[in-house]
Amino acid sequence: MVNIAKDPATGLNGAVAAEFRAERVAKKITFNVLTRRVSLSKSTLLLLFNARRLISLEALVEITSALGVSVIEIIERAEKRLERESPESKPEP
Repeated sequence: MVNIAKDPATGLNGAVAAEFRAERVAKKITFNVLTRRVSLSKSTLLLLFNARRLISLEALVEITSALGVSVIEIIERAEKRLERESPESKPEP
């Protein structure tokens, strides 16, 4: 199970934000287009994408829908990202 840290830049929240950024770039969706597809303000969206605010379940669903990807896929990719970046997963020299 993944811990959700209080610092929005760490843990699952930070990994989800990184996956949002990667998906947006991969699909070549501009930030302005994405802003028009969701009910969130551009400033809120920027805070979420830069992991400066915790992502609510409602925002997660809305953003994944606007990006054309499932919530489950984003969460699974974020968990894999955390595993790759975890100090425990790296072999000692």
